[in-house]
Amino acid sequence: MDNIATVRARSLFQKVSNVVSNAEAGMRGDKPRPLCCDCGIDTIATDEWYMVNDKVWEQAWAGRRRSQDVIPGSGGLIDEFLCIGCLEKRIGRTLCRTDFTDAPINRFPNNSDRLLDRLAANVSHLLAQRPTR
Repeated sequence: MDNIATVRARSLFQKVSNVVSNAEAGMRGDKPRPLCCDCGIDTIATDEWYMVNDKVWEQAWAGRRRSQDVIPGSGGLIDEFLCIGCLEKRIGRTLCRTDFTDAPINRFPNNSDRLLDRLAANVSHLLAQRPTR
């Protein structure tokens, strides 16, 4: 039986394959793009494709999953994309290397500078909390 990380890795690999196919076809835009669920940026265009450990991902999504995020025909897979900045806001700290899995996607040479910084960071830092009104 596959663990959650393996299932998510396979799903992510398929999504990446689909996006690469789109890119090779001239980026026609006729297929859904992997947009950050919080800020809406295109995570492919910003080179922020990564895989974090289940504990980090579950912390980020606790109480936030919506039925409309299920990918049609996927058997229940959730369409969950977050840029690095939005993931960090959700968990209240910066990411560090121990937050990431050893998935090949985390070793892509084209990762954003922000992602490369987090992949190499030995420690995370708490983010300042915004005052509530």
